Amino acid sequence: MELFDLNNIKINSFSQKELQNALNDVLSGTNKQQIIITLNLDFLRIAENNMDFLHICNNSLWNLPDGSGVTLLLKFKYSQKVERITGNDLFPLLLDIADQQKYRVALIGSSEKVLTHTKDLISKKYPNVSNRLLCLSPPYNFEKNEALNFKVVNEVTAFKPDIVFAALGCPRQELWLWENMEQFKSKINIGIGAVFDYYSGIKKRSPKIFRELYLEWLWRLLHEPGRLYKRYIILDLPFFTKLYLKIIGRRH
Repeated sequence: MELFDLNNIKINSFSQKELQNALNDVLSGTNKQQIIITLNLDFLRIAENNMDFLHICNNSLWNLPDGSGVTLLLKFKYSQKVERITGNDLFPLLLDIADQQKYRVALIGSSEKVLTHTKDLISKKYPNVSNRLLCLSPPYNFEKNEALNFKVVNEVTAFKPDIVFAALGCPRQELWLWENMEQFKSKINIGIGAVFDYYSGIKKRSPKIFRELYLEWLWRLLHEPGRLYKRYIILDLPFFTKLYLKIIGRRH
C-alpha cells in the first residue's frame, strides 16, 4: 500500500491483490468497526466544507481513490499514476470474500426495484451470500425521522452483519454509518453511492475507453444532465481547478 495526500486527507493506494488481502485481514480480525471511504472529487469538495464528513475521512480505515478527478490530481502532485479503486470494483470484491467466508452482508438504500435486481444477481453468483443477505430500502431522509431511523438501525443490528453497504449519497451515507456502525458491530462499512444502480443493470456504466481517458464523469453527465450538471460543472470543476492551481503553484 502507498499513502498519498490531497487537501489534507490521506489517500490509500492498493493493488487489487493487496486490497483483497487487507479486506480479508480486517474481516477475520478482532479490530473495532471500520468505515472505508471511496473518495472521488465530489467527496473531497464536500469534506472541505463539512467538518463532520472531514472528521470521518480523517478517521476512516482507508480513503480509496475512486474518481478520475482524484487520480488526476494525485498524478499532477506526485508525478505518478495511481490506480482507481471504485465502489464498482469494491462491491463485487467484498461479495466474493463474503461468499467464500460466509459473511453476512447488509445493503441499505436505493429503490426496491434496484435492490430486487441486485439481490437476484447476488443469489445467482454468490449463493452463500444470498442466504446471509439483508436488503432494506427505507424512505428518503429516513435518518431524520427518529422512529424510522430507530426501526432501520434495529433491523440492521438484529441481522448482525459483517459488512454494511449504504447507498444514501454523500455525505449522508458516511454520516449514518459512522453514527451507527458501533451498534451494528459490522467490521466493514462503506457508503456505496450509485453502485447498486450499476450492479443491477438499471444504469449503464461508462465504456472502458471513457474510464481510461478519465472521462467517466462526462458519460454520467451526458446520461443524467439534470441531476449532475450542478455537481460536476458548477461545483466540482471549479474545485478541481483550484486544487490543480494550488499544486502547480507549490512547484514554483
